[in-house]
Amino acid sequence: MLLLLTGCLESPSKSGPNTVFIKVPSQGNTLLNLFKQLFNYTACLIFLPISITGRVIEALLSLKERITRQHRNLEGKVVLITGASSGLGEALARSFYKEGCKLIIASRRYSELERVRDQLTGSSSRLKGCSVYPPVIIQLDLEEMNNLPDKIK
Repeated sequence: MLLLLTGCLESPSKSGPNTVFIKVPSQGNTLLNLFKQLFNYTACLIFLPISITGRVIEALLSLKERITRQHRNLEGKVVLITGASSGLGEALARSFYKEGCKLIIASRRYSELERVRDQLTGSSSRLKGCSVYPPVIIQLDLEEMNNLPDKIK
Protein backbone atom coordinates (compact mmCIF):
# COMPACT_ATOMS: atom_id res chain seq x y z
CA MET A 1 0.00 0.00 0.00
CA LEU A 2 1.31 3.40 -0.91
CA LEU A 3 0.77 6.29 1.52
CA LEU A 4 0.90 9.85 0.17
CA LEU A 5 1.20 12.83 2.49
CA THR A 6 0.76 16.41 1.49
CA GLY A 7 1.54 19.30 3.77
CA CYS A 8 4.47 20.19 6.03
CA LEU A 9 6.41 17.26 7.49
CA GLU A 10 8.56 19.30 9.93
CA SER A 11 6.15 19.28 12.86
CA PRO A 12 2.45 18.62 13.37
CA SER A 13 1.88 22.20 14.61
CA LYS A 14 3.10 23.59 11.27
CA SER A 15 1.01 21.17 9.19
CA GLY A 16 -2.28 22.85 9.97
CA PRO A 17 -5.61 21.92 8.45
CA ASN A 18 -4.23 21.45 4.92
CA THR A 19 -2.53 18.09 5.74
CA VAL A 20 -4.09 15.22 3.76
CA PHE A 21 -3.44 11.50 4.12
CA ILE A 22 -4.25 9.47 1.03
CA LYS A 23 -4.13 5.66 1.00
CA VAL A 24 -3.52 4.26 -2.44
CA PRO A 25 -3.88 0.47 -2.60
CA SER A 26 -1.32 -1.39 -4.66
CA GLN A 27 -2.36 -4.00 -7.21
CA GLY A 28 -1.45 -6.97 -4.92
CA ASN A 29 -3.49 -5.63 -1.99
CA THR A 30 -6.58 -5.10 -4.13
CA LEU A 31 -6.60 -8.72 -5.18
CA LEU A 32 -6.02 -9.88 -1.59
CA ASN A 33 -8.79 -7.60 -0.28
CA LEU A 34 -11.17 -8.88 -2.95
CA PHE A 35 -10.36 -12.48 -1.97
CA LYS A 36 -10.94 -11.68 1.74
CA GLN A 37 -14.32 -10.08 1.00
CA LEU A 38 -15.37 -13.01 -1.17
CA PHE A 39 -14.31 -15.45 1.57
CA ASN A 40 -16.26 -13.50 4.23
CA TYR A 41 -19.42 -13.37 2.11
CA THR A 42 -19.18 -17.08 1.37
CA ALA A 43 -18.68 -17.93 5.04
CA CYS A 44 -21.72 -15.83 5.98
CA LEU A 45 -23.86 -17.52 3.34
CA ILE A 46 -22.83 -20.96 4.55
CA PHE A 47 -22.74 -20.59 8.33
CA LEU A 48 -25.52 -18.06 9.00
CA PRO A 49 -28.38 -20.42 8.03
CA ILE A 50 -26.77 -23.20 10.06
CA SER A 51 -26.45 -20.90 13.06
CA ILE A 52 -30.04 -19.67 12.76
CA THR A 53 -31.34 -23.23 12.40
CA GLY A 54 -29.38 -24.27 15.48
CA ARG A 55 -30.84 -21.40 17.51
CA VAL A 56 -34.39 -22.28 16.40
CA ILE A 57 -33.91 -25.93 17.36
CA GLU A 58 -32.43 -24.87 20.71
CA ALA A 59 -35.43 -22.60 21.39
CA LEU A 60 -37.92 -25.36 20.49
CA LEU A 61 -36.21 -27.88 22.76
CA SER A 62 -36.16 -25.35 25.59
CA LEU A 63 -39.88 -24.68 25.12
CA LYS A 64 -40.63 -28.41 25.13
CA GLU A 65 -38.63 -28.85 28.34
CA ARG A 66 -40.50 -25.99 30.03
CA ILE A 67 -43.88 -27.42 29.05
CA THR A 68 -42.90 -30.91 30.20
CA ARG A 69 -41.54 -29.57 33.49
CA GLN A 70 -44.73 -27.58 34.05
CA HIS A 71 -46.86 -30.72 33.73
CA ARG A 72 -44.59 -32.68 36.02
CA ASN A 73 -44.82 -30.21 38.93
CA LEU A 74 -47.53 -32.26 40.65
CA GLU A 75 -46.24 -35.74 39.91
CA GLY A 76 -45.72 -37.77 43.08
CA LYS A 77 -47.31 -35.16 45.37
CA VAL A 78 -49.78 -36.41 47.98
CA VAL A 79 -53.26 -34.93 47.65
CA LEU A 80 -56.11 -35.47 50.11
CA ILE A 81 -59.55 -34.78 48.66
CA THR A 82 -62.58 -34.79 50.93
CA GLY A 83 -65.96 -35.22 49.30
CA ALA A 84 -64.35 -37.17 46.45
CA SER A 85 -67.34 -39.47 45.94
CA SER A 86 -69.16 -37.04 43.62
CA GLY A 87 -69.28 -33.57 42.13
CA LEU A 88 -66.33 -31.24 42.44
CA GLY A 89 -64.35 -33.65 44.62
CA GLU A 90 -64.65 -36.40 42.00
CA ALA A 91 -63.59 -33.99 39.23
CA LEU A 92 -60.59 -32.89 41.29
CA ALA A 93 -59.64 -36.52 41.88
CA ARG A 94 -59.67 -37.14 38.12
CA SER A 95 -57.51 -34.08 37.44
CA PHE A 96 -54.93 -34.82 40.12
CA TYR A 97 -54.78 -38.51 39.18
CA LYS A 98 -54.17 -37.53 35.56
CA GLU A 99 -51.18 -35.39 36.70
CA GLY A 100 -49.59 -38.34 38.54
CA CYS A 101 -50.45 -37.41 42.13
CA LYS A 102 -50.72 -39.85 45.02
CA LEU A 103 -54.40 -39.54 45.90
CA ILE A 104 -56.15 -40.04 49.20
CA ILE A 105 -59.87 -39.80 48.50
CA ALA A 106 -62.22 -39.41 51.41
CA SER A 107 -65.98 -39.36 51.82
CA ARG A 108 -68.77 -40.73 53.96
CA ARG A 109 -69.94 -43.07 51.17
CA TYR A 110 -67.39 -45.88 50.85
CA SER A 111 -69.12 -47.60 47.91
CA GLU A 112 -69.01 -44.37 45.88
CA LEU A 113 -65.32 -43.95 46.68
CA GLU A 114 -64.71 -47.48 45.36
CA ARG A 115 -66.53 -46.53 42.16
CA VAL A 116 -64.39 -43.40 41.75
CA ARG A 117 -61.21 -45.40 42.43
CA ASP A 118 -62.19 -48.05 39.87
CA GLN A 119 -62.92 -45.36 37.27
CA LEU A 120 -59.59 -43.67 37.93
CA THR A 121 -57.51 -46.83 37.73
CA GLY A 122 -59.41 -48.01 34.64
CA SER A 123 -59.03 -44.75 32.74
CA SER A 124 -56.24 -44.25 30.22
CA SER A 125 -56.18 -40.45 30.40
CA ARG A 126 -52.83 -40.30 32.22
CA LEU A 127 -50.05 -38.07 30.98
CA LYS A 128 -47.25 -39.92 29.20
CA GLY A 129 -44.42 -40.84 31.50
CA CYS A 130 -46.35 -40.22 34.73
CA SER A 131 -46.10 -42.79 37.49
CA VAL A 132 -49.21 -44.70 38.52
CA TYR A 133 -50.25 -44.56 42.15
CA PRO A 134 -53.52 -46.31 43.05
CA PRO A 135 -55.80 -44.02 45.09
CA VAL A 136 -56.18 -44.73 48.80
CA ILE A 137 -59.75 -44.73 50.12
CA ILE A 138 -60.67 -43.41 53.55
CA GLN A 139 -64.24 -43.41 54.80
CA LEU A 140 -64.41 -40.15 56.70
CA ASP A 141 -67.09 -37.93 58.16
CA LEU A 142 -65.72 -34.51 59.04
CA GLU A 143 -68.52 -33.96 61.57
CA GLU A 144 -66.99 -36.69 63.75
CA MET A 145 -63.83 -34.87 64.81
CA ASN A 146 -63.05 -37.43 67.57
CA ASN A 147 -62.29 -40.13 64.94
CA LEU A 148 -60.00 -37.87 62.93
CA PRO A 149 -56.67 -38.76 64.72
CA ASP A 150 -57.33 -42.47 64.08
CA LYS A 151 -57.97 -41.81 60.38
CA ILE A 152 -54.78 -39.74 60.11
CA LYS A 153 -52.73 -42.64 61.49
